[in-house]
Amino acid sequence: MAAALVAVSVLAGCSGAASPTAAPVVPVVAAVATQAPTAAPVSVATQAPATSEPTLAPKPAVTPKPKPTPKPAPTPKPLTAAQENAIQTAADYLDTMAFSRKGLIGQLKYEGYSKSVATFAVDHVDVNWKEQAYLMGLEYLDSSSFSLKSLIGQLVYEGFSKAQAKYGATKAYGE
Repeated sequence: MAAALVAVSVLAGCSGAASPTAAPVVPVVAAVATQAPTAAPVSVATQAPATSEPTLAPKPAVTPKPKPTPKPAPTPKPLTAAQENAIQTAADYLDTMAFSRKGLIGQLKYEGYSKSVATFAVDHVDVNWKEQAYLMGLEYLDSSSFSLKSLIGQLVYEGFSKAQAKYGATKAYGE
């Protein structure tokens, strides 16, 4: 770092003329160290001029609430051997003849399945009970003579609902 000495002489008194009553002038030499600049000048940050418009403070970021994770669907329990066999037996019966839901559960119980297994099996076969009423209505009309009213009554007796029996008997009677 380079430094330079600069001599400054200061004279006591303001006028510069010697006066007999004035104090003698004494030259004073002061040494002042100066440093040569070694780096680029540093810029000083200045504050932006104030504006007449008020500035709004930034709004805090809104954090969305996390969505609750949906509960996974329960995994179905594997079928027992009795359930599998009862479903197959119910499907076999429906392939050979018409049944009402109630009549098919009764048939499976007769076969030795418990009421709960028989009901489970009937609830797990793909069947249209109105069409089953129609098919049973055809079976009855093939073997006997029935009025529409008596055929509806017979189908209700077999375990069909009133609406299923009316649908089945009306469709079978119309053929």
